[in-house]
Amino acid sequence: MKIRYRKYLLIAILLLIVTLFFLPIKVPFAFRTTAIVYPIKKWSLKADSDGSFVGELVNYRTGVIEDLATYKFERGDIARLRLMPYLENNSFIKKGDTLGFIHSQFLDEKIQQIENSIEVESKLLASGKAGEKETVLENLRQKVINASVNYDFAKTNFERAQTLINDSVIADNDFEIIENQYNNALSNIELAKSEYQVALTGTKPEEISLIEERIKSYQKELLLSQKLKNEYVLAAPFAGKMIFDLYSLSQNPRDYISVTDTSYYVLYAPVKFNYRLYVDRQSIIEFTIPGTDQDMNAKIFEISNNVELISNGVNVASSTQVIFVFAEIIGDSQHIYPGLTVQCQFVCDHISLWEYANRTLNIFIR
Repeated sequence: MKIRYRKYLLIAILLLIVTLFFLPIKVPFAFRTTAIVYPIKKWSLKADSDGSFVGELVNYRTGVIEDLATYKFERGDIARLRLMPYLENNSFIKKGDTLGFIHSQFLDEKIQQIENSIEVESKLLASGKAGEKETVLENLRQKVINASVNYDFAKTNFERAQTLINDSVIADNDFEIIENQYNNALSNIELAKSEYQVALTGTKPEEISLIEERIKSYQKELLLSQKLKNEYVLAAPFAGKMIFDLYSLSQNPRDYISVTDTSYYVLYAPVKFNYRLYVDRQSIIEFTIPGTDQDMNAKIFEISNNVELISNGVNVASSTQVIFVFAEIIGDSQHIYPGLTVQCQFVCDHISLWEYANRTLNIFIR
């Protein structure tokens, strides 16, 4: 009798299970994954492989680099990065706040040379129109003397460097710098002598026109150089949190500073390819911030069409095929930080028990 009752009980349980599958009961279909938190935007200053500075503005919502500035310098130039002393890690800064300056020695010297040339040409123009004065002649004569002294010094260094480079005592880069200094000194003394000779002999109308053209050319060149120097002023592209990336051991050590837009955050969530049919923009993402009991939600705004591999071992066969789902975190919390990983639950559509079982078979068996 007991065996018969057990048989009937088993049949009853099976019938109950089958009946449940066909009842109009809806249950949410859900699965879990691990996602990474990113700020909406991030601007960072770093150094590339050749030592040049690079400013990069990334929009993590659109997935594009909105702005990329490369500060390249000539060979032998001395570039310096100077940050503002009031900057503090994790401090809030406003849009347009000055973060620091990049100095180029060649650029500063070029601007100074152009300004000196404009000053000299302007004096020549004034003296040519009004007649030479003794003070102008004396200034130009002194300029020739100074240029001669600089030339003699540069020539001596250059001749010595020629001997050293032939004997492989100095590097090619050091020789190029000395050679450049010699050529500049030679050009300066020739220019100084020419200007002094013109002042002695008087200036003709056509020569005055040439001086005016040279002044205009110098002024244009100065304007471009000053514009370039202004671009070396680092300003915050948006309001956000200042981050010193050198504090992070996981970052590239050549990164310097970052500004993150903390107005809201986005989630990058990898989803197994087998779940792709069941995720849409109406799906809800739920997660709890690690170390707290604060529950948060995120709204999907994009689902990637690219399939990527996440390695689970040493070969491709052990990798997992995923697509990426991008979502905007709803609400605010002081415990959310860029780079934080969270365990997410995707809550998809409500389906019958039969459909639930069918999806489970499709995911884990097929």
